[in-house]
Amino acid sequence: MRPNRDLISRSILLALVMAGGSAAADWRLVAEDSSLGFVSVKNARIAEGHQFTALSGSVDEEGAELVIELASVDTLIPIRDERMRELLFEVARFPTAIFRTAIDPASFEDLAVGESRRMDVSGELALHGERQPLTATLLVTRTASDRVSVASTRPVVISADAFALGGGVARLREVAGLDSITPMVPVSFALSFVAD
Repeated sequence: MRPNRDLISRSILLALVMAGGSAAADWRLVAEDSSLGFVSVKNARIAEGHQFTALSGSVDEEGAELVIELASVDTLIPIRDERMRELLFEVARFPTAIFRTAIDPASFEDLAVGESRRMDVSGELALHGERQPLTATLLVTRTASDRVSVASTRPVVISADAFALGGGVARLREVAGLDSITPMVPVSFALSFVAD
């Protein structure tokens, strides 16, 4: 008995469609091509830029995750880095800050190389033992067939008090002999991801 060619053809087509539907790649953060910085304001008028140098992250079918190693804080002043690690972030107890949000990796793959898209995301930031909702507007750009850049379009403002960091800010102010340190901190980032 000859097999039903129409049935075989439909079965092959269905298999190809199913394979294509599940082909969304996972994406991994390229730390050396990524940056995340923040600005502190002291004595109400002196603004200084800082960064974290150790980042990791991924985007997969479960969503996106960005992990910041707080001990990697870099303010260009070693004693200030040490004070931030110990007095503010308390990295021995809280070594990382983690942002998670629901991003479908397929939203990266339908961009042509050179094409950009704005994307509003809502997620949760875990920092210093606290978890708070956080929103950001991103500019997602396909920079190569296997590369995507994700950048903030405007700073994301973090409240020190919302993450139980107010006491640490006060300790930093006292040890540095400052009149004030603004507790609202703008954060900006430019992240690069590669398809795994």
